[in-house]
Amino acid sequence: MKERVDSVSTYIKTINDSLKEMRKSTDCDLFCYRGEQHNYETSGMPNIFRGNNLKHMNESKNYEKNVIDEVISNDLSKHENYLQAAINAQHGGFPSRLLDVTFNSLIGLFFAVTPHYTKKITESDHEDGVVIIYAIDKLYSSNSKGIQSYFEMIISSNNDGENNENERIKGYIHRLIDFTNLNSRIKAQQGGLILFSGNEFIPLPSWKEKKIIIAKEAKINIREELKDLFGMTIGTIYPESDNLVGYLTEKAKLLTEENTEEDLIYELKKQLDHYYYEFQKVKFYKGEDLLHFLYDIEEYLYSYVESIFESEKLEKNTQKDLLNIVEDFCEMISLKLPEDYSFVDYNSLIKERGLL
Repeated sequence: MKERVDSVSTYIKTINDSLKEMRKSTDCDLFCYRGEQHNYETSGMPNIFRGNNLKHMNESKNYEKNVIDEVISNDLSKHENYLQAAINAQHGGFPSRLLDVTFNSLIGLFFAVTPHYTKKITESDHEDGVVIIYAIDKLYSSNSKGIQSYFEMIISSNNDGENNENERIKGYIHRLIDFTNLNSRIKAQQGGLILFSGNEFIPLPSWKEKKIIIAKEAKINIREELKDLFGMTIGTIYPESDNLVGYLTEKAKLLTEENTEEDLIYELKKQLDHYYYEFQKVKFYKGEDLLHFLYDIEEYLYSYVESIFESEKLEKNTQKDLLNIVEDFCEMISLKLPEDYSFVDYNSLIKERGLL
């Protein structure tokens, strides 16, 4: 059940309780937040995967790269590498596979109750808002040559099938990029970006995120509390500069370099570990809850395994490792099921999709 809050104080308590729970279930100590004015099923989706942007990306060769080339050539960014140019263009409405997040939970709340400054302040007050908490287990620097090269590879991929590195299987990889002080707006919002790697939208794994619903009837009051208690308005969201050394040192421990094959194995293991963690709780309730939970896992596995076999760029050893992880998981769930319940076995998982 998603949390629903109606004041800044209940929000802070809910965040605190949620972080305690997520620390136990994810083994993560760093979290970021995204606030949206509407609680859509597509919350947390970069705009490149919406409407005409998705159509252009799939039909036009080098669409994303061409857009950023135009940004650079028109002096809309002082950076010449594609990643940092894309980050600077992020707030200009350009199509992007980067998703804005913040490391400050109150700024996440601010965006959940406050529309863009070009819109009427009460425009979204008729609908619940949402703050999404993301657990961070790996962090990438926007100055890293590895992540810069990885981003350029993604946006340079052809759409004619000949050199398309940007396959569906890559969509299961999401990378949190830390760039708190890259420009003034990002600095003000204490921000980061999540890079979505695939050529279609695949949300972050469920073990990494949690939604908190912001009651629509409380939005006006929350905006007033944020202004009165924290001085947070459209023009005054700026971070404190004190104690940055300790904070940045902790984030530095998570910085890593890009490795697609290792990341795929890591993310699959973490997702299946999360499913097993939840399974241990749900199996005791049995009934419809358990059936729905098992169905959701099976659908995930069907989709993931199909992506493995569709990939032409995946190394054979990596493919084998991923399939072995899936096989071990299917066997483990089947052995732990209560009587009268069943779970798809590995061979059926492969054969039912005609993959063998």
